[in-house]
This record gives sequence, C-alpha cells and structure tokens, in this order.
Amino acid sequence: MQKINEVAIIKKGITLADKMSEITIKNTGDMEKANDHLSNAKAQLKAITEEKEKVTKPMNEALKAERARWKPAEEALDGVIKDIRRKMSVYQTEQDRIEREAEAKIAARVGKGKGKLKVETAVNRIQEIERAPSKLTSSKGKLTFRTVQKFEVMDLTMLPKEYILPDMVEIRTAMKLGKQVPGVRYYEEKEPINR
Repeated sequence: MQKINEVAIIKKGITLADKMSEITIKNTGDMEKANDHLSNAKAQLKAITEEKEKVTKPMNEALKAERARWKPAEEALDGVIKDIRRKMSVYQTEQDRIEREAEAKIAARVGKGKGKLKVETAVNRIQEIERAPSKLTSSKGKLTFRTVQKFEVMDLTMLPKEYILPDMVEIRTAMKLGKQVPGVRYYEEKEPINR
C-alpha cells in the first residue's frame, strides 16, 4: 500500500509540472489561475519532500554520525600528508636551485685563458654535480616530482581589473546599507511570494 501511495504522489507531481508549464499570464484572471497553480505545485512539492525525507533523514543522520566518527583520524592524517609533501617540495625545490647555481658557475668559467675551462671540462664537471633524485622507489611506494608553475599576487593595485573578482556579499551589504558602489547598478525586480 505504501509503494502505491508514493508512486501516485510522484505521478501527480510530474503530471502537474507538465500541465503547469504551459501557463501564460496576460491579465489579472491569468494571474489568479497562476497563483492557484503555484499553490498546488508547492503543496505537491511539500508532499513529495515529506515522503522523501522519511527515508533520507535517517540516512543523512547515520551518514553524519559515521563521518564524525572518522573525521579526527582523517584530519590528522591529512595534515601529516600535507606537511610531508610540503617538506619534500621545499627540499627538492632547493636542491634544484643549488644544482642550477652550480651549473651556472661552471658555465661562467668556460672560455680561453687562465682560470677558464674548456667546454669538454665544463660539461664533465656539470655531469659530476651531485643531483637530488627526481624519482624514488621504496618498499612502500614510488615518488616522482613534477614542476608546477605557481603565482602569488604581490601588489593588488597593479593587477589589471579583469583579474579581480567582485565581492558579491560586500556589494549586497553595501546595497542594503544604501551605499552606492561605483560600477554597480542597483535595480528592483518583483518576485512572487505564494503562501
């Protein structure tokens, strides 16, 4: 009996939605009919939501409890993983910088004359530079590094305007306080409220 009721509610909701999608409003009478349809649709949506929540609320509560049970361990391990990755990144980045610096010093000494290096000697010395491994394999897994380009905004005032996003919350707050924000147009729109 329960399943038949649920199926009926679902079918009624879909039928109402199909029927009501054809509504046009050209006069006050149409507006009254639309208001009736809006009330019917809201009542049907409420019935569907109530039926759905009979099942989903207990599931959501169980899911919330299960997530809370595992959260402390997940957060602790996530913090450790981020910290280890950060330390690995700092080390590897610094090693790469040291290697490039050593290569540049050797390359700067290439030339003719006293204290200068022949090209072959410089190449050999560059090859002899101790390098941090870019790949590691241990008993628990493999590690590789990739070069990732990143950025940091140093001076917001120098940033071209197309790279600056508006703060919609602050703009809305200013509007409510009656403050005009340059570059923002305030306007009104009528929204229907049906009870």
